[in-house]
Formats: sequence, C-alpha cells, structure tokens
Amino acid sequence: MSYKKNLYLVGLFFVIVLFSKVFLSFLLEKHVKKNFINEYILSKYSKDIRYDQFYLLNKNKYSFKTYLFCTSACLVMNPDNLIQNGRGFNVSIGAGQMSDFIKYFRWIIKNRSNPKKIFIGIEFYSLSDFPFIKSNPYEIEDNVLSKIKNLYLDLSFEKFIFDKYLLKRNAIFSEIEKQEEIDFANNGRRLYKQYSERKNSKKKLDEHKKKLINQKIKLFDGKISSKEIENLNKLIKIASQNNVKISLFFVPVHSSYLKWENGRQFFNELKLIKEILSQTDISEIIYFNNFNIINKDITYFEHDVSHMNYDAGVLIEEDLKNNKPELGIKINKHNLITQLSKLKIIYEEN
Repeated sequence: MSYKKNLYLVGLFFVIVLFSKVFLSFLLEKHVKKNFINEYILSKYSKDIRYDQFYLLNKNKYSFKTYLFCTSACLVMNPDNLIQNGRGFNVSIGAGQMSDFIKYFRWIIKNRSNPKKIFIGIEFYSLSDFPFIKSNPYEIEDNVLSKIKNLYLDLSFEKFIFDKYLLKRNAIFSEIEKQEEIDFANNGRRLYKQYSERKNSKKKLDEHKKKLINQKIKLFDGKISSKEIENLNKLIKIASQNNVKISLFFVPVHSSYLKWENGRQFFNELKLIKEILSQTDISEIIYFNNFNIINKDITYFEHDVSHMNYDAGVLIEEDLKNNKPELGIKINKHNLITQLSKLKIIYEEN
C-alpha cells in the first residue's frame, strides 16, 4: 500500500510540474507577444523559424490576398509581388513538407479572411518520407496532446525573460537596423545583409562564389510519401471549399545540385511531378529546374546551391504572377510525357 501511495504521489508531482510549466510558458508567451515580439524574433530566441513565421503572421492584422507556402529557399521572395493590388504573406519554413503547410493553411482559413490564391513552392523532400526532426507552434497543432507537448518543450520565452530582466543581455539593434529587419520580416521575408555587401564588392562576390562551389552538397530525399500526397489532397480540398486558387511550383536550385550523384535530385523531381499530376487534383505545375539562367549561374544563390537570392526571387515572382513563365516551364496532365522527355534531353545537354 505504501509503495502504491508513493507511486501515486510521484505521478501527481510530475503532473503538477508539467501543468505548472505549461501555464508559466503560456503566461510568459502572452507577455512577450504583447510587448516584445519584434525584439524576441530579431534576437533569435525561438526554437525554429517555423515559430517566428507564425508569430509574425499572428501579429499581422492585414487581410492578405495571397500566401506563399515554401521551404526556407523562398524566404527571399516578396509575396506582395505575386498578386495585383494586394498584400501577401510569406510562410516559408525550414524543411517545409506538406504536413506542415496544411497546418498553417488551416489556421489561416479559420482565423483570417480567405485569400484569393496561394502559392506552394516545393522541393522533393516536401512530399517525401524524409524524417526531419521538427516541431511547430502549439497554436497550429491539430490535437491537444501535441499542443501541450510543444508548449512544454518550448523554453524560449522563459530564456528571453530571464535574459532581459535578470541578465540584461538581449540583442541590441540600432533603430535603423531594427526597422530595416522588421520591414522585411513583416510579410515573412528575411533580410540578408551580405547580399547587399556583395553587390558593392567584387572581392566578396568572388569569395561567395568560391564558397558555394566548394560547399559539400547534401540531399534530403527519401521516398515519395503517400501520407504527404494525401496531405496535399486535403489542402486542395480545403482550398476548393473556400474558393482559394492554388499555384504549385518547384523551387529552383543550381545545376550542380541537379546533377549531383547522377542527377538523383533531378530524376526524383520528375517522378514526383508524375505522382502529383496522377494522384491529386493539381492540374498544372510550374517547374523551375529546366536548366534556366538561375540554375546555371551560381551568383543567383545565397547560403548554398539550393537557396536562391533576391535576384532569383524577383525572376520567380514575375513568372508566378503572370502565370506565363519565361524561365520555368508549365507541366500539366496533357503535356506531361512530352515535357518530361524534353527535360531529360536538356539534362543530358547540360
């Protein structure tokens, strides 16, 4: 009896600790979001950019006409340029997969006015079974247990408050620098100052090119996931029910990435295109890995050969906005075989 009683008390203790931590995190989160959200984000306290993107979206009260769901490669893109006479928000996240995009989209449909159109930028892993380790803000999780777990594991608000009030060591920004970063982040983009520095320095540009050329390429592939295909179908259904149009495109990467390991990434993408067009109601895909000027010029890339820079972003925005791609190509259910054959020939020629 004594053993059972002790076991009960230990269990009760852990339950109390769990809910005390969740309650404390909840209170501190409200305090930070109300008073210091820009400082919190700019100081990089959050667990992941997924959290930052949600907090930026949540604090925005604009009626966005479009959203861009993409991997971190699209953080340079301005969503305002994707639609005529309207505002957009960039919901690009690291290692973005369809299971992530649908959570954000559901939250948007429930908590914001419906957009006219959404753009979905994918890489192969966006619909693969690659086992990324990740977590999302509790607000967009589907069930209560996931919400509690994510809030319990998030110590970022406690750390921010501890540093700010006790250690007095939060990141300090000049007002000009702070405002510049906030202006970019307000619609989901990120400011990469090294891009501007390279524009004014041939030496820095040459160093950047050398770094990219010598960088080790790492592919995140796995196999095409039936669950992620199902998530895409669910997202399409939600969009249809709410009169939201969808434009799906493949994120451009450098040719060295496409040709790596005998074109593993390239041919995986072609397989995925066939799967999407045969297993979903997506009728058209814009493909930007057709060895265009972005793919062939390494100066169009920022962190590595799979993350484009602002110059490339502008070109992609223009193609997507007009829906008449000059860089990319349209692939649909009718021209699928012809276009894939052409792409294979282009691959061999490059």
